[in-house]
Amino acid sequence: MELTLEKIMRYLEDRLTPSEVLEFSLFLQEHPEAQTLLARVEKHLRTRTLQPEEGLPDPQMVAAYLDGILTREALEELELKTLADDPLLHDLAASHFCLSTAPEGKNGYSWSQENHIDWGRMLDLVKNGRDDPGRRRKLSSRPTRTSRKNVWRFNRRHVVVGTAAFLLLLVAVMGMVLRSRPEFAPAGKLGHDSAVISADLKIAPPALPPKDPGQEPSAPPAQDPAPIVELANPSLKMVPLLPQGERQGRVGKLPVMPEADRNSRMPLGHLVDEKSVLVRTHGSNPSWRRVDKREDLLAQDHLMALPGYSCALEFANGPRMVLWGNLPEASQNLMVQESEVRLLPAGNGVDAEIELLEGRVYLRCPGVRPVTWRVRFRDQAWDVALETPLTEVLVELVVVPFGKANWREGEDPVVQVVLGVVTGSAGISPHAGLKIPLAAPPGNSVFIQWNSTKGVVQGPFPTNQPLWSSDWQGPPGNQAVFRAALLELEAEMRFDLIPSVGLENALNGKNATPSLRHAAIFSLGCLGDHVRLLSEMNDEGVTEDRRQSAAGALRHWVGEAGDRRLILFNPSSGKGYLVDKLGHSPDEASLLLDLLHPPNLAEIQDKKNLFGVAELLQHERMTIRVAAQRYLADLNEDPFVGGSPVRFDSKWLIKARRAATTQWQKLVQDGRIPGQRGTGLEKPDIPAKNATRPNE
Repeated sequence: MELTLEKIMRYLEDRLTPSEVLEFSLFLQEHPEAQTLLARVEKHLRTRTLQPEEGLPDPQMVAAYLDGILTREALEELELKTLADDPLLHDLAASHFCLSTAPEGKNGYSWSQENHIDWGRMLDLVKNGRDDPGRRRKLSSRPTRTSRKNVWRFNRRHVVVGTAAFLLLLVAVMGMVLRSRPEFAPAGKLGHDSAVISADLKIAPPALPPKDPGQEPSAPPAQDPAPIVELANPSLKMVPLLPQGERQGRVGKLPVMPEADRNSRMPLGHLVDEKSVLVRTHGSNPSWRRVDKREDLLAQDHLMALPGYSCALEFANGPRMVLWGNLPEASQNLMVQESEVRLLPAGNGVDAEIELLEGRVYLRCPGVRPVTWRVRFRDQAWDVALETPLTEVLVELVVVPFGKANWREGEDPVVQVVLGVVTGSAGISPHAGLKIPLAAPPGNSVFIQWNSTKGVVQGPFPTNQPLWSSDWQGPPGNQAVFRAALLELEAEMRFDLIPSVGLENALNGKNATPSLRHAAIFSLGCLGDHVRLLSEMNDEGVTEDRRQSAAGALRHWVGEAGDRRLILFNPSSGKGYLVDKLGHSPDEASLLLDLLHPPNLAEIQDKKNLFGVAELLQHERMTIRVAAQRYLADLNEDPFVGGSPVRFDSKWLIKARRAATTQWQKLVQDGRIPGQRGTGLEKPDIPAKNATRPNE
């Protein structure tokens, strides 16, 4: 690939296409020196405090670089300088930041003050072009280019200055050509496009230029020089880039993930607690079945801990794992419900191996010796070495809400993974040749994270607070109620019945409490019974709390995978369950899916959008009214403790529903909706402080 400074900045701003992100991520995994450069650029995008220094390029050069009109030779010269020149890197990155992120119609100086930007310095670098709307770069997945004509019109009053700058640049270029220097890849490539890289590369500080014998000694620099890439062995050189037609077959070798055994069916372990509700399925038997403590768990089993149940597994050679099923009301954690894994035979060099499909698991030592786990998710395979007998590591995979605009465009949701040490210490190897030491809080290296947008490991990150409390986090008065409901649900889910039958019995029992019905409905959603959930939402004969629980469970199910929306409604064909079975029109089906997809931050902060959702409480379709109420209730300051701040029943007559709409719109207008904690967008990269630890 061609790694340029502009591509690095577009990557940090999440403006690359998915294929470019994947290519960029693989390149970073292969080249540690590229990761170092990435970190330097990221620092200067966010820290704009360097003072002007002599020797920087002419401001018109910076402006021309940002507009993408430099010649190949000038681009090469400018980008090579950034490898050893932090002030230059600072100017390019900060100017790019100004041009690409300043909001339309906002006073430039006030915006710069809010973002701690040296406005005068940045303005000088782009010569009054910052506030020209025609000059501002537009954010898109592809870089935009300003034509030569526009740049010339912009610079025509500075011909003299530009000519002088060109002469100075020419002198500087000739000086650099005559001066001996390390060989770098040409054509403005900061990285190594299809180049063969020596394994002996190292990061070292740049060599200072030799002093002139007659020159006065200069003051020491204000800060340490930034590291650049230098060859450990002077006899080894970076191989220059090949012409475009000759690049085939010269791609750098990437880290190879260890192969997984996805065929063997061998016993691996068993369930520890018979009261835990753990279900499993397998490719040859797609139906879910509850797992008995006396049964062997086999390789290739797909296991799921239902919401509210912590299921401890013990493997034959000692390692232990807990699948943490979670009811949001119990932990105040919106992001996690079921916990799903696939068991795999242990590969070479590890004691146990799993594929994490969704939710949270805790990995533990047997108590007598260190063990190593291999955790797979998406295209990753991380080795987790638990270094002390009492070490416990949490791994959590969640799907981040992505809004209605994204599902309409067919995008897949973003997957976020966090790995943190609860007790003891561990060494994490995301790929061969890299090991990240982590230790329990308080400390500077407690957890790491990964997401499908960036595709690379981030961290380790520090924290001084224990992130995973073992205490109940819901309302104290509800703890006994929920525990009793889970015991009743477990009793209904007999081993001789399929789980959906047991859940149905619990849901419709004569003495079923609201908490029991809520737990049963959420479990139906985790098992993927969207038909049953839509039936609940459309049933006038049940209570509103049942309809709202079904809407919440369906929102969770729809948001887990991008292709699930097609089961309910396919915009391309106009078909799907909502249209074919429930009689919704295509517009109604599309509107319902908008409400079922958890909103992104822009939609949450858009009062016009929230006003429109409140109006949908008047819609003639009950499913849409129910989904609209759930959409708004989830934005409450504390959706678990207080529930909905507006009393509403989807069976009410129009006049009563209109009063509820007015109340919601007043809460939105007053800024009470969305509440700070009720956005549904709490960062999944740090496991919630109030998440409960499993109890065996």
